[in-house]
Amino acid sequence: MAAVSRDNRQEQVTSPDTTRLHIVRRLCVLAAVLLGLTSIAACFGSKPRSRLYEPLSGREAAQLREANRELYPDDIRGGETDLTDITIAWPGILRDLTYQDYGEFVEAVLTVEHRYFLWTEDLGPQPEPYFLSPRGEGMFRTTWRLTPEALRNRREMFGNEGIGNMVIVYGSPTLLNTGELLVEAGYIREIDDDRYRTDVLDYGRSGEPVTILKDLE
Repeated sequence: MAAVSRDNRQEQVTSPDTTRLHIVRRLCVLAAVLLGLTSIAACFGSKPRSRLYEPLSGREAAQLREANRELYPDDIRGGETDLTDITIAWPGILRDLTYQDYGEFVEAVLTVEHRYFLWTEDLGPQPEPYFLSPRGEGMFRTTWRLTPEALRNRREMFGNEGIGNMVIVYGSPTLLNTGELLVEAGYIREIDDDRYRTDVLDYGRSGEPVTILKDLE
């Protein structure tokens, strides 16, 4: 896999007296994301509660800068989008994974359930910094080539093959004659399933309302 996130967890303690401030700050971040702002520093004091999503590597950062995050799976399914030189960034949950062994390399075939993502990281006391929406725009498939050594390393890291992990797929989408969405991946980031939640915020596409489902304070 292109990249795997095993972020070190940082213990943070929040007093009940700061709960209201944290809610205000979180809503401030959401507003900044929905308005397309590049900075959310005004939402915080010296210790920020949330921040914009941070790529794992320079390679992912380059893919993120190039990607059109306003292009969603259903836009491609509609058949009216010009896909010339298009790069997407689709977050989701890994639902299936198979391998084709070609000797010198192994091709991983990933089936991903798309989920909406606000592209923020929550720095609260909970261990999960990523809050995916419980909603998304269906399944898509992508492939990735691994060397035998990379495959062994991945299997050591994810004993369950990573089913249920959060993934962010960067690449070029194609709509097949069967109606299936296929992404030719340029980069894939994979994040442990204990590093995200889907029961905190409910939201759709950029600019649509955001509902807080659960206050973690």
